Amino acid sequence: MSQLTDFLEGKAPDHKGRLLSDLWQLDHFNLEYLHDYIQWLFPMDSVSRSNKHAPVLTLTDREYCQQSELIQQNQLKSLDLMLAYYGLIRQDNVISACDNLNMKQHIWLKRGGHNQLRITRIIRSLALCGNELVATSLQTCVLKYGVEKSCVQPKVLEFWQNAMSNIRCENYNLSE
Repeated sequence: MSQLTDFLEGKAPDHKGRLLSDLWQLDHFNLEYLHDYIQWLFPMDSVSRSNKHAPVLTLTDREYCQQSELIQQNQLKSLDLMLAYYGLIRQDNVISACDNLNMKQHIWLKRGGHNQLRITRIIRSLALCGNELVATSLQTCVLKYGVEKSCVQPKVLEFWQNAMSNIRCENYNLSE
């Protein structure tokens, strides 16, 4: 397939020579301060404004991801890594907050920042790649705690709410 789908299957490196398994070993410090891995773990169907080396999920890639149990499982493992960093947890298809979720430790709850953009990316990518139930659960969770426990701006809440826009329409158009 493509370099992206090969990466998501754990068979090929990203643009810096890192394998998927290498990214799963990142600690919280590196998850925060490295900015070029998230687009590989959670590719989207649009060009990244912040990383010119980021892959774009083509329609062919997307269809392949939706059919690949390995890619979907690997993406859930990547999600679990990010959720632990964000103070969230997944059980099957349900995402909820850890008992210690707080603004001091989990900076996505603070006003502004790139982690809120990353969350938008993660929601959309999960849905695009065939993990729509988990995407919906993540969306519900961050919208809830974005209001209850944080200073998340209304515009960010709107981004999260709209993260899966046009996906169902695109799926419908594919079958016509």
